[in-house]
Amino acid sequence: MRIFGLLILLFCFGWTTYGQNLKLFGTVTDADTNNPIPGVVVSVRPAGESRIIRHAYTSTEGKFELSLAKFPENHVLHFANMGYAPKTISILPERLEYNVQLSMQATELKEVVFNAPAIEHRSDTIIYHVENFAEIEDQTLADVLKRMPGISVEPSGQIRYQNQPINRFYIEGRDMLGGRYGIATNNIHQQDVSSVEVLENHQPIRALQDISLSDDPAINIRLREDAKARWVGTLRQGAGFEPLLWKSELAAMRFKENTQTLNIYKSNNTGDALAHETRAFSIDNPIAQFRRGYRLQNYVMVAPDQLRQIEDYRSRFNNTHLFSTNNLWGVGQHYDLTSQITYLNKRLTSDNATLTSYFLEDGAIVTDEIEHASSHENRLMGDITLTANTPTYYFKNRLFANMHWSDMDIQVEGTFPNSQEASTPQRQFSNDLEILKRSGNRAYTVNTFNLYQVKPHHLKVVRDDDVQHQHVETSAFYTNTNTALSLHVNPVTFSMTLGVVGVVRSLESGLTGVADTLGRMNNDETMRYLNLYASPSLEFNRGSFESRLNIPLSFIPYRYADRIEGENQHEELFFVSPRLTMRYHVTQRLSASLIGSYVQRPVQEQSFHESLIMNNYRNLSLGVVDFDTGNSKSVSFTLRYRQPLRAVFWNASLSRSWNYSPYIANVYFLDPYLLNALFKQDYNHSMWLMSGNVSKGADFINGMVSLRSSLSVFEGATIQNAIESPYTSHSLTVSPRITSRLSTWFNMSYEFSFSRNWLEMQSTGMQTTYQNYRQKISGNINPARKWYVRLVGEHYYNEITADQTKHFLLADAEFIYRLPTGLEFAASVRNIFDQDVYAYTIHSGLRAINQEYIIRPRNVMASVFFRF
Repeated sequence: MRIFGLLILLFCFGWTTYGQNLKLFGTVTDADTNNPIPGVVVSVRPAGESRIIRHAYTSTEGKFELSLAKFPENHVLHFANMGYAPKTISILPERLEYNVQLSMQATELKEVVFNAPAIEHRSDTIIYHVENFAEIEDQTLADVLKRMPGISVEPSGQIRYQNQPINRFYIEGRDMLGGRYGIATNNIHQQDVSSVEVLENHQPIRALQDISLSDDPAINIRLREDAKARWVGTLRQGAGFEPLLWKSELAAMRFKENTQTLNIYKSNNTGDALAHETRAFSIDNPIAQFRRGYRLQNYVMVAPDQLRQIEDYRSRFNNTHLFSTNNLWGVGQHYDLTSQITYLNKRLTSDNATLTSYFLEDGAIVTDEIEHASSHENRLMGDITLTANTPTYYFKNRLFANMHWSDMDIQVEGTFPNSQEASTPQRQFSNDLEILKRSGNRAYTVNTFNLYQVKPHHLKVVRDDDVQHQHVETSAFYTNTNTALSLHVNPVTFSMTLGVVGVVRSLESGLTGVADTLGRMNNDETMRYLNLYASPSLEFNRGSFESRLNIPLSFIPYRYADRIEGENQHEELFFVSPRLTMRYHVTQRLSASLIGSYVQRPVQEQSFHESLIMNNYRNLSLGVVDFDTGNSKSVSFTLRYRQPLRAVFWNASLSRSWNYSPYIANVYFLDPYLLNALFKQDYNHSMWLMSGNVSKGADFINGMVSLRSSLSVFEGATIQNAIESPYTSHSLTVSPRITSRLSTWFNMSYEFSFSRNWLEMQSTGMQTTYQNYRQKISGNINPARKWYVRLVGEHYYNEITADQTKHFLLADAEFIYRLPTGLEFAASVRNIFDQDVYAYTIHSGLRAINQEYIIRPRNVMASVFFRF
């Protein structure tokens, strides 16, 4: 709390220090059409001079802002834009707003050769011109995004700018896909995209743009003119061996002024994952103070082991089909109606071996297993959303359904041979309504979110002649309704949100075939609670300093009933979790932010169950009925720098967190089971995390150089067989990357990823360490426009044990020939060296896990690709 008090003092200091800044603002429009003019250069100059003191660019809505330390005596505002007559206006001491109209004027140019810059900077918008980053082998927008300095695409498909997740993804200024933007980045051809705009400090709700602060980025995709208002897309068909392989892909889309549609069908058994394209990335709602949504816990957790480190297409033995249709219609002057329907069907098989070492105070327990697994999954998702977003009014209603069926069959050999069959279906339905009305400097909001979900899960385990059955059915109804008032008195915005969260959850389970001596085998319980909350918020924005203080308050009465024992428990708890965010723009290029928070953690009510639940053949879990809660404290400091015209982007952060829990995880080794329970004991753990990212466009190699790194230090403990084991773990990762076009006929990229981990048990003095690295180099040789060759090589170095290491090499090759009609013919070979097993070791808590996986053998494929 002393740290939080210091942050409050810094908040007040920032208010006093920057309260005297002067902000000039206004709008620039066309004198004939009254339309806003983006990209106008607005500069502050001494009267009669051309020397520029401060400048800015108008946004896409023609707006500009200029911050000055004090009133500039005898200075003028100068407005200039290509195709318009320049205008100059004197700056007056009593005037802050300057709305200007520019008249069109023909500009006579001499004959020149003009090369557009790769990156432009206009106010809070960074514009990347795609043609300057695309290479001959790039087909999708995602391929090109990875080459843009300052932008990164995670393996999951999530897009980050300066290490911050984007909060919106637009196509021609409209949000058709919500958080499922992977459908666009993986299917829109890069040649159909003109530019990628990064909107810094993006406030997606127009009515809140000068009321509620935002430091989140967004991305807007600008299409080429010949890709608008007509059907465009791609088609790919391929077949190969060994075994018999196929790949089929079709993407068809059309983007008109008031309608957008993007439709895909994909099918393959080549190992290429498709599910990640439809993944929904969380997009925080700036007018919702409390997180909306509720996810039922999975008590049955049976799934094939997934290979880490190596790219998943190397080890996936699959049969996958994906269909998705996504549409947007303008249904009024300000209303957009969007819909998404997605169906996924996939079958997976895998074979792997695992050797697990559990480090105890008195030695180690080692188990091994050989797993043969198959799974079948069907998923059907759909939503329909109506949205209105105007300067005075915001409305959004989203109806969503998600139905998921999954069956697994796993055969296990080794220390504990068995077979497992699991069925884990789930169904989820929700409706989300948001309404905001602005009147002058006030904004009123009403939000209501309602969700119903159910998970009827079943597990069957066969060990020799013994059979265990576990069934678990959980269901929950969740509602979150709130109203808020925001009042803006420059430079302060005060808002108050009042709301209620209601949850009704039930759990029924039964376990047979396990000895009764381990505990009770049946659950029949309900949990009901109301979260009555208030969240006052104070925001301050003056000049280069911004700050936000939130103090969420909650009163929650819990009602728990165990219908088997006929017991009822009641508890009322009060929570307060303040959070302070401050940001200072040191210069136009450099910003610093400081965040401090104290969070009282809510009751872990989904751990409330009195009897055993079998999660899989090896793990049993025992819940606890206790209303004691923990807390966490954290402080983080971040620096961000960008100089777009020189293609320089970097960020660095340092964070420290302290966590307290009234429980500590305890594992009992009861062969053949691991009994996971919560042990009633005060538990404190802490963590340091340092990370940094830098990327720089390098003209001398006609490419980009980037570096990502992180270092974490964790201090905590775990309990095994009721004996506490304190430990410290360190993790270091370093990942440089280089892309380059060395000549007109050759380009290449090189990636290196190094990680090192240390583990130390204080009580025994045991120390373990392991390291691994991965490097990947790819090159494209295109001596003629009609054809090119792509070569890929990967090298893995892994420590398997303390005295055993393994080097692992993989290579691919592809030949592509292009016809003038746009057809492309390709022949490819994957895993040229025909490697068959991949092995590595990882540490997870006080465990060392050595795994070996069967990977896909050498395979050959021929395909045809057509862009229309």
